Parts: sequence; C-alpha cells; structure tokens
Amino acid sequence: MTEPSRRVAELRALISRYNREYHQLDAPSVPDAEYDRLVRELQALEASFPELREADSPTQEVGAQPDPAFSAVAHRSPVLSLQNALDQAELRSFVERMGKATGDDMVAVDLELKIDGLSVVLRYQDGVFNQGITRGDGLTGEDVSHTLVEVLDLPHRLAGAPSGLLEVRGEVYLGKDAFLALNRARQASDQPLFANPRNAAAGALRQLDAAVTRQRGLRCFCYEIRYPTDLVETQTQALQKLAAMGFAIPPHSQRLVGWDAIWTQVNAWQERRHALPFATDGLVVKLDHLPTVARLGATAKAPRAMIAFKFPAEEVVTRLEQVVWQVGRTGVVTPTAWLTPVQLAGTTVSRATLHNAALISSRDIRIGDRVVLRKAGEIIPEIVRSLDTERDGGELAIAAPSACPACQSRLVQRPGEVALRCVNVDCPGRQLEGLVHFCSRSAMDIEGLGPKLLENLLAAGLVRSPADLFRLDETTLLTVPRMAETSARKLVRAIDAARSRPLSRLLIGLGLPGVGERAAVNLARRYRRLEDLLAADVADLCELPDIGPVTAQEIRGWADDEAHQRWVAELGAVGVEGRPETLAVAGGGSLSGERLVFTGTLSTARDQLVAEARQAGAEVLSAVSSRVTHLVAGENAGQKRRLAEQLAIPVWDERAFRRKMAGEDS
Repeated sequence: MTEPSRRVAELRALISRYNREYHQLDAPSVPDAEYDRLVRELQALEASFPELREADSPTQEVGAQPDPAFSAVAHRSPVLSLQNALDQAELRSFVERMGKATGDDMVAVDLELKIDGLSVVLRYQDGVFNQGITRGDGLTGEDVSHTLVEVLDLPHRLAGAPSGLLEVRGEVYLGKDAFLALNRARQASDQPLFANPRNAAAGALRQLDAAVTRQRGLRCFCYEIRYPTDLVETQTQALQKLAAMGFAIPPHSQRLVGWDAIWTQVNAWQERRHALPFATDGLVVKLDHLPTVARLGATAKAPRAMIAFKFPAEEVVTRLEQVVWQVGRTGVVTPTAWLTPVQLAGTTVSRATLHNAALISSRDIRIGDRVVLRKAGEIIPEIVRSLDTERDGGELAIAAPSACPACQSRLVQRPGEVALRCVNVDCPGRQLEGLVHFCSRSAMDIEGLGPKLLENLLAAGLVRSPADLFRLDETTLLTVPRMAETSARKLVRAIDAARSRPLSRLLIGLGLPGVGERAAVNLARRYRRLEDLLAADVADLCELPDIGPVTAQEIRGWADDEAHQRWVAELGAVGVEGRPETLAVAGGGSLSGERLVFTGTLSTARDQLVAEARQAGAEVLSAVSSRVTHLVAGENAGQKRRLAEQLAIPVWDERAFRRKMAGEDS
C-alpha cells in the first residue's frame, strides 16, 4: 500500500468514526476545527490521486445512518450539508463564482447566522404539523415528531400556509443559559457534561421519552422552504414567508449586494456573535435568487450556491496561577484552574475546569505555565495545552490531594475510575453541595434557598440534612444575618410548597447515583413509594429502562448506606415522601382532549395542578401555541396570557379549572 493510499484509509476511518460520534451518539471526541482539518486533508488527497476516490468516502456523504431505535423516513429530496470557507480568500472566491454564474459582479446574497444545533425537516399538511425528521444521512432520517412537538418555537398550526404539503427545514438548538443550567444539573447528578449546546440539543431531541425533551427548553429557527419549490422567488422572501406563517427565523438575517458589503458584515459578526443568546459557529452566505440556486444544483454533499463561513476557533494565552480542589455532593474532588483574568469570546475568564488529575497529567499542565485557553462550544472555558517551550524552570507540578479539602478525610479511588472521592457523608463540603442540589430547580425547586444562604445555615448549625430544611420557621430564619421578615416568610412558603413535589423530583434531589430525569420518572412510576424503591433488589431494578446493572448496583448501595437511610427516615418524619407519579388516563376523564398551559402565580403548587390535569386526561404543554385549548392563568400571567389572547385561546382561572375538573361547566 502506497503512503497516500495508507493515509486516505486512515482519514476515512477517522472521519467515519467522528461522523458517527457527532451525528448518532451526540458525543464528538474532537473539536470542529480538527474535524474540518481532517476533511480538508482527505479532499486534497482525493483531488491529487483521483484513483483513490470512492463513492462511499466521507467526503461524499452527509451526516450518518439513522439510529435504528427510531422509525426511518425517506426524504423527498436530499438534505444536504454545506461547503465551508475558512478564511477571507475562500469566501471571496465563492462570491466571485456566484458573480460569474449570475453575470453580475454585484451579486445579491442572503447572510444568515449559522446556528449550532440539529438539522430537521418539518412537514405540514394543510397548515397543521404532521411530521418531523432529522437529517440522518441526507437521504433517510429519523422520525422525531413526538419530541419536536415539545420544541418551544415550533408552531403546530400555521397562518396563511399553502394547502397540501409544506416542507420546511430548520435547526433545533439550545440557548446558552439553558445549556449552562443543564450542565450544572448533570454535574450535580454526577452525569457526564455535554461538550456544547449542539450535542445537548441533539441528545434532547433524539429521545424516546418526550418528557426529557420537554424539560430541556429547546428552540428552533427555520430558514428554508423545501416544498413547494415555487412558493417564493428569493431567499429573502422565503424568510419573510416563514415568519408570516408563524416560524421563528434566524435573527439578523440580511440581504447584501457585492463583496464589500458581505465582508463588512462577516467581519463585524466575528465579534458581535459573543453577545448572542445562542451558540453560532459561523455565517451562511446564500445566493438570494432561488431559481439560480436550483439551476446551479449541488455536488454529492452540498449546494453550489451556498457556503458556510466558519469562525476561527478563538484562543487566548494566559497564566495558570494556582489549582484549587473542591469536593462535590457525591464526594468527587475536582480541580479548578485559577487564571490571570483574560478576555475570551466576549467575557472575562479567570477560572477553568481541569476535570481530573489524569487530564492534568496527560496534558502536562503546571502551576505557573502559560496556557492556551478556549471556550468549548463558545461557553465553557477549558485549557487546551500549556506552552512548555516558554517555561523558565519555576513552574510547579500539580499534585493531586490525598485528603479531602473540606474535611481532611482520606480520599479514595475506586477501581477503574480516575476520580478521587471523599467517602465521608458528613463532610461539610459534600453537605453544602448536596443541599444546593436538593434545592435546585431540577430537583425540589425551593426558590430562595441558594448556595450562600445554605452555607450560612450550615455554619450556624441550623441544617445538616435535607429534612432540616423543612423544620425551618420564620423565627429561626430571622437569626440568620441579613434575613428580613418578608424574605423569611416567602422562604417558609417556598419550603412548604416543596413538600408536595412528585417522587421523581425527590429522587433527583436525593442524588441517587446514575439517576437522571428520565430514569427518575421511570423509577417513580414503577415503585410509587420511596420505601418500595429502596427495598427493590438489583434484578428488579434492572428490568426498568435506563437502569443497567451498574446503576442498579449503585442504587442498591446507596439505599443500604446508613446515612442515606437516616435521611429518608428524617424526611418521612417531616412529611416529605414524594407524591406518587400520576399517569394520564387513557380516555374519558373530565379533561380528556384538553391541551393546557399553566402560567402565573397559582394558589396550588403548579406541579400538583399539572399532575391532577394529566390524571383527568389532559395533555399539559409548556408553551402557548395554536395547539393549546385553554390557558390556566394565575396572577402576573404576563406574556403567555397576552399570547393566548392574541391567538383567541380561552383562559381559565384556577377556580374555572377546578370546576371543569369536577365535571361542571366552565
């Protein structure tokens, strides 16, 4: 085998592997820039050695094969990717080609933000949402209709849509704030973090359980009318038409004429993008005149009249000043790098995670090093490498601790793990992080009980375990520094409301190992009572979806721990046992056929109202759209009520909802 053919084989294997990680597993192991570099190298080799080209090369493929867990759906026409421009010269070359193709040097293009999400095709029949499909391999995708209906911006019924079939392409994404909140919740549950918003969005959409999708807060921008092909003449008109029908379209899209105008805006967005509430990895430049786009056609992989300008990975150099080790609620001790503050991607960065001692060793990172810093997915700061050639000999190796930084207990390392753990359940560091997690929005959702207040309560000896929170009263809280009467009163009400949280939320709050949102719901539906779950054996637990042998063993070990048994007993003594999960009735309930949204301040805990509505046969949605039959509104309903009124959706107050629940006329 010659050297070029050997390298081509290596590249094809690598790129195919990375394609599968990105498109099917939603867990890429290399940055986009490295992937693009490998693809460029393979394209260059195939161009230099035409005899090495093959039809199944990754350079000729789009995406990856659909996951067999989902129904496969054939696309009406290929769903293509985009060719990339990595610098000014490549983008200018594209614009000049378009000028020659149109016979006009002042070529008109549409400039759109390239959203870092998951590409989907949406089908509407006579203006009503009918089906949603992932891109898949470009020819066949996965039917994800059941999760797409949970996407906040996706309209279920369109205004002014053409009769018959309408097919639209869009991008499902996760906003930066939602992404950070999701990773914080996963970190608190000892789950792997998502590398970037795109993976998180793809993971949420490609779920068999739509309840998981519902909790993530996915959004969607739509940017292409795939069918009918003659509905509009320009891409500018296509975006206007999509917006008029009710779709969210990429913000800041512009029609630009000529190279100077195009490059001015591209150059400006390289800095402006950092202020956006969502991640974007580039800009898409599209020939505006759609009949010419169709005439120019496409290669096997990409349209000839469109290109993606990829922003260069932004990296800065700063100094690693020290490493601080912190203990989390599960006892895992992790290192955080303290850095000389530096501007990166629009924000000042002074901290970065180092994950674990193994990563520090593999990258040979030392205190005092000049290090290269970047933001993963433009959000999470990470140290890429140290500049070892700039060392002066004064740098210090980073030693992993042997004792817990919070309680000084000896740290242990489980077989097969790289993590160091504090196994002292009474460790104050673990207690604080455990209580923060217990009160978090994804768990018991106790508004007002933040990290600082919990730290003060721990320091004062007022709380040690979750049950202690439910023993707090106004008089006790007023002994805490800077606690006012009004705040104490509101906090007591918030704590009391948390007593009725469903069992799944309590399981998340207690931090059962390996149990995320979906597994918690499955466990709660199977066992109904906390004491029944904690009595289950490993074989019984393994019968549930999302619970494998390792997780089952860990749950069993958690339940057998004396400290955890004490927590559960103490929670039961203060009336916190987890409300049984309720399932919607198959039909015939007093709210059967209703699709409800709850908003505003209600006298009953919203979780309880939602559970009662589902038990009575209603479907409960998170966003107002034309699909909603009634809005249940309390005080300060705000935007959702205004939108419901615009869509002529009837509004119930809580009393009317109760009457309807009881089978009375509303």
